[in-house]
Amino acid sequence: MGVSADVQLGHNYNLGAKLNYTSDQFMTNDEINAFGRKIPSYSILDLNVRKHIGAWTLAFKVNNALNKEYFTFAVNSTTVGNDAFNFYPLPERSLFLTVDYAFGQ
Repeated sequence: MGVSADVQLGHNYNLGAKLNYTSDQFMTNDEINAFGRKIPSYSILDLNVRKHIGAWTLAFKVNNALNKEYFTFAVNSTTVGNDAFNFYPLPERSLFLTVDYAFGQ
């Protein structure tokens, strides 16, 4: 589930924000939901500021602005009595600078 907003800031500037929420999930090898452990829920906030110059757009983007540690894939151990699990973390905060050109404008 997500919500986003985009606000114009003065002449040719925009500020954008997007908040995505993902509820807890069962692990990949827990088809019958018997392990009693889930992948925890998480929320990710992405921000951006954009400058429009004719057909050009210059943007600075911050993905996962709050530097949340999270994962969307996990596998529980199938060894009896072993409570371990493996997970694959997704990127923490990352910064991008992009330049776009819109043809035909």
